[in-house]
Amino acid sequence: MSLSAYAWSRAIGRLPKRLFLWVLEHESNTRRRDLGERNLPFAQLTMAVILGVVIQGTATSLSRQSFLRNYRAVLLITALLLFVEMYIVLLRYHERLRLPYVNLYMFSDLVISILFVSCVTLIANSWDHEAALDTALQVLALLFMALLIRQVIAFVDLILQSRDVETVAQYESRDARLSAINLDLVLRNQDLRSKLAEIHLIQWGLFVPMIADLIGVGFVLCALLVFSITWWSWVGLVGFLIYELVMFGLFVGATESVRRMQASMGIGPGADRQERSSPCGLQP
Repeated sequence: MSLSAYAWSRAIGRLPKRLFLWVLEHESNTRRRDLGERNLPFAQLTMAVILGVVIQGTATSLSRQSFLRNYRAVLLITALLLFVEMYIVLLRYHERLRLPYVNLYMFSDLVISILFVSCVTLIANSWDHEAALDTALQVLALLFMALLIRQVIAFVDLILQSRDVETVAQYESRDARLSAINLDLVLRNQDLRSKLAEIHLIQWGLFVPMIADLIGVGFVLCALLVFSITWWSWVGLVGFLIYELVMFGLFVGATESVRRMQASMGIGPGADRQERSSPCGLQP
């Protein structure tokens, strides 16, 4: 490899670090101006109203045809469950993990809520206008992407506010701060792990919903381009129920036997405590 190619590859490799450092240096000033102290109750009230709209659309669709042959109702039930999941994720980040609900999140959640209502309305209208169903699926794909981006931003925000990152920010030179930014800061953040342990959740409990949203985009694309929506809607509903079983059976509210299994695999909060208490373990 020539010297110029090596220099370019090194510069590109350091780009995510530079971006992370730039955000770290600028987000604290922005946060001091925007505490978001009263935003969360407003968002919860707004989501309660929207949930009523989604429930009404689902009930109307169920009255048009028997459930087993009513793929529109199946899609609406899936959307209803997805909306409830969005609310659970919102509380997980902003209430249980104490991430400030600043204006950025409030406005982004408003856009996501509009996508939800648009999707439900289009599915309900497809009884009389068949073409509206394809538009509804396209909106659903955008919805999954928006949910994914929203969760990635919230996760990065948690990392930025951790004590681990505060330690990095105290380094005097910019080169020292860049050198301290690595994957361990994100994937093995001790401050975030302690917060997750308080609510009996492991870090994979934050990653799994993101992966599910990415799979949701693929599901919608298959519904649009490959499979018949008549039975593919049932695949989506069953897949979402399996996701809920995995999420709340293995990561949230798991039984003691499951937690022991997590600890033995090194993926649960118990594993972190065991590692810290071990005399041979590395100190954080």
